Amino acid sequence: MSWFVVPGLIVTLLVASCVAVAPWMRRQRTAEELVDRLESWDRASHQDAVTLAKMLRDQQSIALRSDGEVASRLAEALQRQLADEPVEPERLLLCQYLCLCLGRFEVTDGLDALLEALAERRASREIEIRRAAAWAIALLAENCSPEAVRRDDRVAPALIAATDDNVSSLTGMAGPEDQRQHALRQHRLLRETATFALGIVGGERAVDHLALLLDDSTPNVRYNAAVGLARQGDPRAIKAIVQMLDPGNHQAMQLETTPEGRAAKRELVVVNALRVVAPLLTQADAVQREELRAAVARLTQADVAPAIRSEAQRVASLFD
Repeated sequence: MSWFVVPGLIVTLLVASCVAVAPWMRRQRTAEELVDRLESWDRASHQDAVTLAKMLRDQQSIALRSDGEVASRLAEALQRQLADEPVEPERLLLCQYLCLCLGRFEVTDGLDALLEALAERRASREIEIRRAAAWAIALLAENCSPEAVRRDDRVAPALIAATDDNVSSLTGMAGPEDQRQHALRQHRLLRETATFALGIVGGERAVDHLALLLDDSTPNVRYNAAVGLARQGDPRAIKAIVQMLDPGNHQAMQLETTPEGRAAKRELVVVNALRVVAPLLTQADAVQREELRAAVARLTQADVAPAIRSEAQRVASLFD
């Protein structure tokens, strides 16, 4: 799978938290056993969902990923949890991992449930479920095909709605300040993830909205929008991609609090920009092509990691 935006920093990778599975986990259950168990709930159900998500990711699980019946059963399990308006942390986790499972399939039988999970919810604590659903839709588009997912004309509007920057309901929420800040952060991550997903799904409506997000106040939203547009060869992304190619771009690092985090974020933004230069070249005019060439050339001489310099040199050769 080729991701143009590595969601480790720009979009927090949900699957990274799979390490939460207890080390004492008993014998490996079969997929059928796991699905059976997930049709009811207990406080360890999310661990079964984690195990199934990892199983679906395995290269040997081709038949499982193509099983529409299993996908439908998991979708129904997710919808039951959503109907109960989950409050317990374990239920919230279960919903997130069920979304991740549905995103791993190569059939779209779970798309209805993902759209339900993505829909705006009453409780701020459920933002993380929405974010997981947006991430899962991006995965599904990669695993099935963007065309198969965007064939459902509800997908683009749902993702666009999730990029909404209206936080009025959160800024005035009652409760401790740390909870409010957590909710605001989750809202920002939802917007970043939904923007990323729009770039994977594509289609005219998604692309036009990504163009609007190039002016967003949040750098990660802008950069995900730019990479999504660049995937499609849309020259409207070029200005932002040139900015991303600048290793001295401080906007990219403004949310990082440690020197290590800032360095990692800088490298991530640059690498993702380099990866989408090629599709832009087919649509760029002479002036835009020169802007890209100059930005890549500067990068080959910059004080960056050897791997980035090597990639910049490879991309520079595309202009010859």
